[in-house]
Amino acid sequence: MTEPKTIHSALKDPDWVKAMQEELAEFERNQVWDLVPTPPDVTVVGSRWVFRNKTDDQGIVCRNKARLVVKGYSQQEGIDYDETYAPVARLEAIRIFLAYAAHKNFKVYQMDVKCAFLHGEIDRDVYIQQPPGFEDPQFPNHSFKLQKAVYGLKQAPRAWYSTLSTFLEESAKTPMALGYKLDADLNGKPVDQKKYRGMIGSLLYLTASRPDIMFSTCVCARYQANPMESHAIAVKRIFKYLKGTPSLGLWYPANSDFQLNAFTDSDYGGCRLDRKSTSGSCQFLGGRLKSFIIWHNESDKRRNDKVISNKCCQQITIGNHIRYLLHNVYSQKSRKDKVKGEHITKEKEDLQQHPSRQTSLKIFQATDSQNALSNIAVKTKDLLGYCSLHN
Repeated sequence: MTEPKTIHSALKDPDWVKAMQEELAEFERNQVWDLVPTPPDVTVVGSRWVFRNKTDDQGIVCRNKARLVVKGYSQQEGIDYDETYAPVARLEAIRIFLAYAAHKNFKVYQMDVKCAFLHGEIDRDVYIQQPPGFEDPQFPNHSFKLQKAVYGLKQAPRAWYSTLSTFLEESAKTPMALGYKLDADLNGKPVDQKKYRGMIGSLLYLTASRPDIMFSTCVCARYQANPMESHAIAVKRIFKYLKGTPSLGLWYPANSDFQLNAFTDSDYGGCRLDRKSTSGSCQFLGGRLKSFIIWHNESDKRRNDKVISNKCCQQITIGNHIRYLLHNVYSQKSRKDKVKGEHITKEKEDLQQHPSRQTSLKIFQATDSQNALSNIAVKTKDLLGYCSLHN
């Protein structure tokens, strides 16, 4: 069977017509485009068909493959796309991977993604012509606005790599991608509010024993009044993280000391809604978690100082009501998310004179923000960060 050179000859063969219909069905299934009126002053990228015969290992033609590609050479950099670079695997890297898998006795699986580029999300408005031979008879002058990449598009490889990376990160045992921040997404697709609130409620209940999901859950909980699809995707990622880490939880060892250790951190101006700060702190008795809190600070600096002080002043019961006041936890001048603390002399003297002073207390000390356990309460962390917390 010969491969047709033009669309006109392909349309005369039922087998090739079926192949083109299968290709367009993939476009519809992946929600690649929308047929819209062509906006004025917009460059519409042309499209064409590429026909190939697929053969088996014996060289016998087993099926026909029709691929719709766009004429990416007509795209303009800075208007239709920004970046086109996408990392590719070198043969040396593949061989190293196979060698390591053989050394560790890993099972290696091969996966083929059908119409891979059609899964890539694009961030620019791109309009393409209707497929030759399949123009809409009612709207022949309309064009397709792309929602995802197609073959031949300049940014298609980069878009597919970004989508694949996001999927792999979801399997990387982190409840939220590093640096990922939700917003109101007012132009997004709404989702069922009752179902969304139910998922948030379940996660909030679970934070009692899983403080590693507290920050991600609290961020998603801000949008319960008007949840969008982007918010639901973030919530589902938390559930995926929980499914992959069923053995994690709080551990209360018997052979640990009873010394009080406290950690605190703040993400200054990190909220995309109101630019307020998110703060968190946790206290340990030896290696046992006692309390873990997170709060959204007031925007006014004077009120902010008061809120931080009130939140950090906690009543701690150890033995016969040992009270210790924690004060001036944060250094508001620090912009590097480092923590400062100081003793309250009077309270320290009262503690030293208390008859139940058999328990030693270690107060806030300056700690690198990246190593502070409370860091997970105010911002996302990468895989290595979560691994260090798990250990």
